[in-house]
Amino acid sequence: MRTALIALTLPALLLVPSAIHAAPPLDGARLVEAWPGVAFDEPTQVAHPGDGTDTLYVLELKGVVKRLPKYRGTGPVPQPAIALDLSKTGRVQTQGQGGVLSLAFHPQHKTNGRFFLSYLSGVQPNVKLVVSEFRMTDGISAPATERVILEVPKSRYIHQAGGLAFGPDGKLYIGVGDNGAKNDSEGNAQNPNVMLGKILRLDVDNPPAGKAYAIPTDNPWATMAGVKGEIWAYGLRNPWRFSFDAAGTLWLGEPGSSGGACREWITTVQKGGNHGWPFMEGNVRNPSAPAPANTKFVPRAFDYGRTDPNMGSCAIGGRVYAGARLPFLSGRYVFADYELGELYALSVAQQGGRWVGSDQRKLGDVSHCVSIDADAQGELYLSSGDKIADGGTVYTLAPK
Repeated sequence: MRTALIALTLPALLLVPSAIHAAPPLDGARLVEAWPGVAFDEPTQVAHPGDGTDTLYVLELKGVVKRLPKYRGTGPVPQPAIALDLSKTGRVQTQGQGGVLSLAFHPQHKTNGRFFLSYLSGVQPNVKLVVSEFRMTDGISAPATERVILEVPKSRYIHQAGGLAFGPDGKLYIGVGDNGAKNDSEGNAQNPNVMLGKILRLDVDNPPAGKAYAIPTDNPWATMAGVKGEIWAYGLRNPWRFSFDAAGTLWLGEPGSSGGACREWITTVQKGGNHGWPFMEGNVRNPSAPAPANTKFVPRAFDYGRTDPNMGSCAIGGRVYAGARLPFLSGRYVFADYELGELYALSVAQQGGRWVGSDQRKLGDVSHCVSIDADAQGELYLSSGDKIADGGTVYTLAPK
């Protein structure tokens, strides 16, 4: 059945490494603390509930969700209130790349109070990525409101990914990592009968009786025997952070594997697409995992290597900028490299039926950036946390 899924791929496109040019940094933006003087404990993500207010929620890795208003630069700095605390429940495994990983508010959160979290649970080798729904009233939730939606079995504390996002179609998209074997030697990312190494798409609004979700009928393999119907896209390594732009295109940053010849990449996620892992490192064939003959892959919009000038080794997916206070960034994709500690802006455009990134520019320095998110106005927030040192800060991009 593995070859059956590989055959249902997008047309072949020329795969070439992206060029890295020594371009001057973009001047005009600066990183400032989003809430000056407010410390967070390993912030993982910033989310807004889409309720027409300026309220934002900061997710911390150990399972605390904090609520506070957007700070506009004048007056007293808002202080956080706890909206939910899972840190003492015993449900969350924080070893390795574990913890509470992502937060997504239901599109009708204002009226139904629903929101979703992903987290790692269990002890190696019996761990699982959990996606659960919670309920909130007046900005407060409780562990007792949890309803488990999905559990994906794993055996390692790494490569769970766990990214969550609701699409413009109202469906919940979930990133699931490949479980972390070197060069995916377990074959998960290309295996149609497991959820590992995939982007999943669920309908959490119309589940059949006795189920937590429905498989959307327009998922590419919704009813195919031997294929998990939840799968939207496959051939992924560790889809940690992804986001939809204003036109509904789904953008993802993927970290490459270890070693000097490996590459990081930015890609658009295609329905039914084989995104290449482990056969591809960026837009370059992976010599450690030869691909079957005639296998076609979705090309990356942009990639870079560990040996390219001034580049790092862990791409963190970001956002196509849609705010108003930094017009020179309009339409550029903003992403970070966790290891190098730098923030970049990338021009993106469609060329020959595919998205291509170019003119990569540095925007600034940010240590251990794990997430780039947006508020209701489209302005960007960067979560910076170090698991070894604890602590952390949330930054925002402001004009110079």
